[in-house]
Amino acid sequence: MFGEILYDLVIQPIWLLLEIVFKTAYSICNNPGISIIFVSLVVNILVLPLYMRADVLQTDERNKQKQMEPVIKHFRSTFKGDERFLVLSTFYRQNDYQPWYALKSSLSLLLQIPFFTAAYSFLSNLQLLQGESFLFIRDLGKPDSTFLIGGFPINLLPIAMTVINLVSSAIYTKGGPIREKVQTVALALIFLILLYNSPAGLVFYWTLNNLFSLGKNIVMKLLGITKSPDAEEEKTNETDSKRIWLVSSALLSVLVGLVIPMSVISSSPLEFIQSGDFADPTWYAVTTTAISAGFFLVWGGVAYYIGNRRFKSVYSTTCLILAIAALINFMVFSKNFGLLWDNLVFSDEYRYSLYDILLNTIFIFQLVFIIVVAVRKKQKVILPAMILLTMSLIAVGSYQAFTSSKSVRVSDKYKAAVSEEESTDNLIRLSRTGKNVVIVILDRAIDGYAPFIMDEVSGLDRKFEGFTYYPNTVSFGARTVQGAPALYGGYEYSAYEINKRKDEPLIDKINQALTLIPKVFAQEDYHSTVCDVPLGNLKGGGDMSIFNDIEDCSTHILSSGAYWDLLTEDEKKATSAQQQKRNFFCYSLTKVAPLVMQQLMYDDGRYNSLSNNRVSNTFANSYAVLKNLSKLTYVDDGKGELFIMHNYMTHEQTLLDPPDYVLTSAEGSSDLSGKSRTLAGRTMLIDNIDQLGHYDINASAYILLANWFDTLKEQGVYDNTRIILVADHGFDLGQFEDLIIDDVGLDAEYVNPLLMVKDYNCTGSFKTDNTFMTNADVPTIAMKDIISDPVNPYTGKPINSVPKEEGPLIITTARCWREEFNDETSYNPDEDRWFSVHDCIFDQGNWAVVDD
Repeated sequence: MFGEILYDLVIQPIWLLLEIVFKTAYSICNNPGISIIFVSLVVNILVLPLYMRADVLQTDERNKQKQMEPVIKHFRSTFKGDERFLVLSTFYRQNDYQPWYALKSSLSLLLQIPFFTAAYSFLSNLQLLQGESFLFIRDLGKPDSTFLIGGFPINLLPIAMTVINLVSSAIYTKGGPIREKVQTVALALIFLILLYNSPAGLVFYWTLNNLFSLGKNIVMKLLGITKSPDAEEEKTNETDSKRIWLVSSALLSVLVGLVIPMSVISSSPLEFIQSGDFADPTWYAVTTTAISAGFFLVWGGVAYYIGNRRFKSVYSTTCLILAIAALINFMVFSKNFGLLWDNLVFSDEYRYSLYDILLNTIFIFQLVFIIVVAVRKKQKVILPAMILLTMSLIAVGSYQAFTSSKSVRVSDKYKAAVSEEESTDNLIRLSRTGKNVVIVILDRAIDGYAPFIMDEVSGLDRKFEGFTYYPNTVSFGARTVQGAPALYGGYEYSAYEINKRKDEPLIDKINQALTLIPKVFAQEDYHSTVCDVPLGNLKGGGDMSIFNDIEDCSTHILSSGAYWDLLTEDEKKATSAQQQKRNFFCYSLTKVAPLVMQQLMYDDGRYNSLSNNRVSNTFANSYAVLKNLSKLTYVDDGKGELFIMHNYMTHEQTLLDPPDYVLTSAEGSSDLSGKSRTLAGRTMLIDNIDQLGHYDINASAYILLANWFDTLKEQGVYDNTRIILVADHGFDLGQFEDLIIDDVGLDAEYVNPLLMVKDYNCTGSFKTDNTFMTNADVPTIAMKDIISDPVNPYTGKPINSVPKEEGPLIITTARCWREEFNDETSYNPDEDRWFSVHDCIFDQGNWAVVDD
C-alpha cells in the first residue's frame, strides 16, 4: 500500500495530465499519432519553466563548486578526521552552501524520472494505440520493428531517440565536468535499454521530448541564457509567502482529496466496497488525498521551490485565491443534479444556468481583488484563519471516514450472520406443484428496446416463450420515488393519489405500497421472498425492516456485493479501482472549479477519461445477481411461492459488446454505426454513447434472465410460474419519435417502463399486445386467479385496474427524488410539470399538461 500511495503522490498527477491532454487532442483530430505530438508539445511547454529554472540552479551550483573547489582540495589534503569535517563545515557555512546542494546538478535528471514513469505507465497500456499506424510506424501499440537482421528485429525509433539524446547531452554538458557528461551518456543508454522493445507510441513520445530538449539546449546556448534575471538578487525574507502557499495547498489537498470524496461515500458507504482492491470505502479517501496532495503539495512544491523570489510571491497569492474560491464554489455554488451513482455519474443533466455562471464569475473577480489587498495589509489575519479552516476540514473528513468505515463493518457482520444461517443455493424457493408468482423489477428498463433486442439476439424470443410484451405502458413518475409505489401497491399509490391523502405521512404511504403484495399473499398462506426493494422508510438504499411484520416473508439484500465473489476475475476487473480513484479526484476538482468550467470537466460523467465505459459497482453487483439466479434457485414440492426482486443493472449505463453483451474487463465498443434501426415501421435512434450504453445493459439483462428461464424449464417450474418483468420508469433519451410529445414538451420515453408478462401454462411465441397498461397493473396481474377480490389491507379498498378505465391518468416528471425535496405528506407539487394521459401514449392528442 505504501508503494501505491507513493505512486499516487508523485506519478498519478502527471498521468492524469497526460491522459486529459491526449483525450482533448484525440477528440479534435481522431488520430493517436498527432495526439502524441500534441501531448509532447503541451507537456514540454508546461514544464519548460521548471526545466529552465533547474538549468539555472544547476549552472549556479556548477559555478559555485568551481569557485570552492581549490579551497576544498586544500582543506582535504591538509586536515584529517574531525578537524577536516569542522573546517569544511565552517567553510560551507561561510559560503552559504550545504553539501546536499550538489543534488541541484542532477535536477533535470530527477525531474525526468517521474515524467518518464508516468508516460511509460500511460502509453504502454493505451488501447487506442493498438493497430494504429502513423507515418512510417506500422503499429503504435507495438515495437516499430522497421526491418530484420538475421531474424532479429531492428527498432529504429529507440536508436534515433538515443542519438538525439546523446547530441542534446553533448550540447548541454559542454564545458561541464566529466562526471556530468558520463551521467548523461549513461542515462541515454539506460533509456535505450528500457525502451528498445516498448510500444512505438511510447518511444515516439519520448523521442519528441528529446527533440524538444535538444531544441531548448541549442536555443539557450545560442542566446547565452545561463541564469534567471534575478538570480543574483539579494535574498529577502520569503517566510510569509511560503506559509501562505503551504497552508493554501494543504487546504486544497484536504478539500479535494478527503472532504469531497468522503461527503459522497458517507452518504452510502456500501456502494463503494467492491471496486477492485478496496474492501473498505475509506481507502478511497486515502488514495484520493494522496493524489490531491501530490497535485497541490508535491508538484506545487516543486514549482514553488524552484521558482524565483517574484514567482514565489505571485504563486503563493494565487494558491490562496484558488483555495478560498474552491471552498466557496463547493459549499455555496454547488448544486445537485439528481442521483449521484457510485460511478460518480449524475442521473440528471449537469448544467448550470447562465445566471448562476455569471454570478459565480463576478464573485471570483471580486475575490481576487479582496485577497490581493488582504495579502498586502492583513497577512497576519489570513494565516491563522486558513490554518483553522484546514483543521476543520480535516476533522470533518476524518469523521465521515470513521462513520463510513463503521457502517461497512456493521454490514459485514450482518452479511456474515446471514451466510451462516442460510445457504445461497436455497435463496429463491419455487414450487413444482403450487402456483408461483415471480416479479422482477428492472430499474429504469426501457420498454421500447424489447422488440429490437428480440430481433437482434438470435433465439432470444424462443427463450421468452409465452411472454406478452406491452409497448403501450406508462408509469406514474419519472423517478423511482414516484414510479415505484404504484408499481408495488397499485393505483392508490400513484403520485397524484398519494398527494390527495394529506393526513398521512409520505413515508407511511410509500411503506404501505412496498409491502402490499407480500402482505396480501400472506393471507393466502404464501411464503414470500423479497429482495432489494428500494425506498423502505424513505432511505436511499431501502430499509428491508418494513417487511418484518409480514408473516412468512424472507428478505435479502443481494445487490450490495453479496454475490461479487461469484463473478469471474475478468468481470471483477471491469470495475477498475484505479479508474474510480482517478474519477473521485476529478469529481472533486469539478465541484470546486468555477461554474463556467464544470460542465466541461464533468464530461457527461467521464471526467475527460479516455474510457467511454462507466462500469459502476451497482452494475457489477446487480449483474452478478442476474447472472447467478439459476444457482440461487431451489425447487421443491411445497406450496406456491412469491418472489419479488428489484434489480438495478438496467439503471447503470454501460457499454457491452454484442452479441453476448457480457461484462468483461475490455471496454465495450463505442461504435455507433448501424446501431439505429427500424423494425416494423418504428425507428430506434442510437447516435450517442448514453443511448448505446442503455441499450446494451437492457440486452444483457434479457439474456441473463433468459438463461434463468431455461433453468426453470429444466426444473419443471416454468409453466406453473407467472413471471412479470417490469420497470418503475423509463428514461428521456429521445430515441423514439412517436414518444416525443411536442404539444406538452415531453419525451414520453421517460415514463414508458418495461412490462412483459408470462402467465401460467403459456407456451406460445413471444407476442405483442397494444392494450393500454400501467406499471400499477402489476398487483392486479400478480393476484389474478390466486386471490379472489383482493383488498388493500391498509385502506380497505379493492385492488384492481378500474381507475385506468375511468379517465385520464395523472403522472409526473418531477425530479424531487430525495426525501428532503418533498413535503412530509406529499410529493412537492411545485417540482416540474404534471401531465395527464389516456388510452394510448403514442397519440399526441391523448396528452395534456395539468396546471393545478
